[in-house]
Amino acid sequence: MYRKRFYAALKGTGAVILLYLAVTFRNPEGGVFDARWGILGSIGWTYLVCALIYVFTRDRLKYLIPVWIVFVLICVLGSRMNESWGNEAFLNLPRPNFYNEMLSVLHVGNGALPAFTMGGIILSILSMRYAGLPGKKKLLGVAAGIAALLVAGFISRHFWILSKLSATPVWIFYVTAIATGIYTLLYWLVEKGKAYWFNLVKPAGTATLTTYTIPYVSYGLADVTGIVLPDWFTHGFLSIVNCLCFAFVIIGVTALLGRIHLKLKI
Repeated sequence: MYRKRFYAALKGTGAVILLYLAVTFRNPEGGVFDARWGILGSIGWTYLVCALIYVFTRDRLKYLIPVWIVFVLICVLGSRMNESWGNEAFLNLPRPNFYNEMLSVLHVGNGALPAFTMGGIILSILSMRYAGLPGKKKLLGVAAGIAALLVAGFISRHFWILSKLSATPVWIFYVTAIATGIYTLLYWLVEKGKAYWFNLVKPAGTATLTTYTIPYVSYGLADVTGIVLPDWFTHGFLSIVNCLCFAFVIIGVTALLGRIHLKLKI
């Protein structure tokens, strides 16, 4: 009884704090709190677009693969090429125009995020459809797919830079190849009964929104307290160690919050 009241009080306190922050928030230009897409909004719209496509096509790869190709082509046509090729996109239409306005309405961006999501859908369908194949044949198919993506990435690297922020075609091909390899490894480990190997990072998958939010709390605490890491721990090889330590601290905090049943949900 007291525990329920305690959790209800926490929820009420959280709601009041969020309301206060929403009312008092001002951005550097003095603007008030309002709806912004940001990365989470982009991901949400990408999921919506790809989910709607799947609703109408289901698991028919003869439709899904061409859709993936279309998203990649949107990225190819809209991404700026490197300096040796003029630093301009193939399709550099004067604004406004129907093509770019439609992409904006659908929140497709430059096609990179939908290409990733559609690639994941295709990979999931393939893994289910050919689950009964012998291990060697599945491994050969995966290796062929990864090799094709790596070759596409290597070729496209001659025309575009490798950039996450610019979401270039090179980034699509290389990251899709890496994701396919990791997915295959995880799938194989689960088949072998090794799923418990990932218990250490399980909270990041079962409480994803909480894990996503906690770093921002830590940034705020760092600003308030003035605690900063020494420069030698934020550059070079030690910066990788720093990132790994930070990631596991965040996962650990998420796990501790989960034990007392504190978890963010939408």
